[in-house]
Amino acid sequence: MTKKVCPSSCGKRACTDQNECCHPECLGSCTAPDNNTACVACRNYYYEGVCMPTCPPNTYKFEGWRCVTKEFCSKVPATETSEYERFVIHNDECMAECPSGFIRNGSQSWSDVCLRFSYFASGLSKQPYLPADPWKS
Repeated sequence: MTKKVCPSSCGKRACTDQNECCHPECLGSCTAPDNNTACVACRNYYYEGVCMPTCPPNTYKFEGWRCVTKEFCSKVPATETSEYERFVIHNDECMAECPSGFIRNGSQSWSDVCLRFSYFASGLSKQPYLPADPWKS
């Protein structure tokens, strides 16, 4: 297999089979020039057929490459090793578990969120830190 060399005018961007420069959000190749809906793969995130630099408002990063809605996140089944039934949302990301220093808050009917815990000097008392409404954009 030979590596495709794109015209220097493309810079670090990929190109089509006809040596036309792909959209900057395309990774590897594309089927049409300068079109973020014609990418073979996305450089950053994919949502509803479009490659984009970040997820749009009211969507969440999922598996490091795509954007999903909170409704989709609430329906992702947890892994077999998880003690929970569904994924959570934390820092605009849909994930299997809360990161270290955070706990699951299941008060939402459709999806759980992670809440940060602050540890007091005694080391025994835990006080939840409740952020502003995590669902407002």
